[in-house]
Amino acid sequence: MAAPHSWATKPKATVPPHYYSGFLEKRNAWEKEYKKYWAGLRELNLYFYNTSRDAQHVEKIDLADFLSLADDNPPQTVAAWPADGARLNLKTRSQELKLKMESLESREIWKGFILTVVEMKVPSTLSLLPGHFCMLSEALEKEKERRSKADMRVEKPLPECFFRVSRTEAEVLLEKNENCGNMLLRPGGDGKSISVSTRLKANGTVSIKHYKINVTDGEYIIDVEEPYRCSSLAKVVDFFVNSSKRILVPLSLDESYAMTIEIVETDKESGETALVAPRLPSILPRPPRGVPGEGKNSPSPKCLLPPPPFQPPLPARTAKPKHVYEAEDVPDQTYVNDEDVAEMRQAKPFKEFKSVPPFPTTGKSPCGSGPRKTGQALPSRLAMSLPRSFSTGMSEELERKLQERRATLQED
Repeated sequence: MAAPHSWATKPKATVPPHYYSGFLEKRNAWEKEYKKYWAGLRELNLYFYNTSRDAQHVEKIDLADFLSLADDNPPQTVAAWPADGARLNLKTRSQELKLKMESLESREIWKGFILTVVEMKVPSTLSLLPGHFCMLSEALEKEKERRSKADMRVEKPLPECFFRVSRTEAEVLLEKNENCGNMLLRPGGDGKSISVSTRLKANGTVSIKHYKINVTDGEYIIDVEEPYRCSSLAKVVDFFVNSSKRILVPLSLDESYAMTIEIVETDKESGETALVAPRLPSILPRPPRGVPGEGKNSPSPKCLLPPPPFQPPLPARTAKPKHVYEAEDVPDQTYVNDEDVAEMRQAKPFKEFKSVPPFPTTGKSPCGSGPRKTGQALPSRLAMSLPRSFSTGMSEELERKLQERRATLQED
């Protein structure tokens, strides 16, 4: 006889624990009617199930994007409440939905739990019984414990201006790197807080100050006259930068590049290896920019010629005016004939030369009534026939002979 077949039973899934759970009706903005769900609040999420026995939710609302939670048009009196239940309007950054509860007490309980996990405090303006406030306090403690464990598991990234140095080391670090910033974050002296060190220099006077940042429940409280709360160290840095009108600059050191060259060498005797800085050859100075031939195959800096001196641009040349010259008359090259020259060479007594009176206005010749013939030349015919430079270089004797010749011609 065959043995009966045994079927393996699948373990029943259990609903994860919630801070609070119960029936809830929900309607999205695009829906016309409400739909009833079994809802549960856990951490910063509001889960919706088809039944109370389901372990897999059908929808989830992330309360990390919470904006507001308000009553849906509350009436003035209790008697005026609608018979179908109380309502809430829940608004987040991504959606807006309406929630409906069976009674006013159920609405106040849901409102209290949602505000407690979002604001991390128990609201005091709700109409609840003392037992309900105790439930809210228990949910708040669970949420604080969960967040503290999550902060321990996930280490938040530290700002670039955070350095694990002491107070004295921070002052020296800011002094040596004053061109890289004047503010840094460091661990506090008590090992629990954070400190901010600043160094300002004005008119030759250096001012160094240290500020204490207390860490409480995941928040950073700046210990000043009016304490300021920040959710992260990055917000702390922004607070100091903005409060100082950007005079404070976070210290930023570029430590991603090495400043020395190191190689691994092995000791022949002991066989140990160590990092040693080798002796580097002398580095030639870099040629100036803009020199032709600079690059991979550029010549040695010793062969480079200095750049030519700067020469200002020459002014634009304008066309010179052309000089116009008038043609001069060709000098008369008429010379005295041989007979005249022979007579001039003969020595004759000097006779005073009298100038000939000018012709009358009638245009007649003094020698006669008739017109003057062209054959009878003017007394100065001989002088007009001589060149201009002839009389200037003439001696006194030649001048006298010439006058005598002119007088003889006048008498004839």
